[in-house]
Amino acid sequence: MASVREVSSFTEDLLGPSCLSLFREPRVLECGHSFCTACLEPCVPKGQRRGLCPECRRPFALRRVALNRALCSLAEKARLLKLDEGAQPGGGGSWYFCAEHEEPLKLFCSQDEGPVCVICRDLPQHRGHDFLPIKNAVQKYQEQLQASLQPLEEGLKRLMRSQCRQQENIAELQSCSESLLDHISGEFEKMHQLLSLRELGLKEALERQRKKNLAQMEEKLQELNGKVASWTETLSRVRVGLERKDNIGFLKDAKELMER
Repeated sequence: MASVREVSSFTEDLLGPSCLSLFREPRVLECGHSFCTACLEPCVPKGQRRGLCPECRRPFALRRVALNRALCSLAEKARLLKLDEGAQPGGGGSWYFCAEHEEPLKLFCSQDEGPVCVICRDLPQHRGHDFLPIKNAVQKYQEQLQASLQPLEEGLKRLMRSQCRQQENIAELQSCSESLLDHISGEFEKMHQLLSLRELGLKEALERQRKKNLAQMEEKLQELNGKVASWTETLSRVRVGLERKDNIGFLKDAKELMER
């Protein structure tokens, strides 16, 4: 027959980490952790399809959250055996047991802020401490947590409003940036077109001027070529005349050359 500690350990594995109760419709997340369906609802913002694992904070998609059938079956069997109601000999106990004495943890030590069994209560290290029944301690902490619930909810609402505003600001920034980028691209495209037309016009004007100047310069060159040829011929005849020995012939040629 299973010992008290073994039953306690088995039952603890069937507890939802958020509600600390036997799993109801447990869902397994992509990270491997399982939670009751109801416990997952607050983890997914309204209107969203993604949430964060309450234990490891890894994101998960709702469409990938599957029912943990094996865990669901075990939790249902434990519920039928009333393990969550402390159905131990003597009744009225809890399925939590003292690891040292294997006695039900029925008391809560206010000084140590932890559950203890009746044997622990009588030990020297707990002498003079105040004890409450577990149910009373639970009620006390529930009241304290309940009192903090509204401020937490209001704080969360403020944070979510700020989150929404920030998301809107980011979306607006993205939209404005894209619009400005499009405007800049359009303006520079116009400038490029104008510069291209201006470049083409300047090149065409330069080409026309080049052709005009070239024609004038070639005409001048032809004129110079003719003069050079004429002067070369004259110079040659002068040299030939200077070499003549015939005085009469020389004088005739000299007169003709002088007239040219």
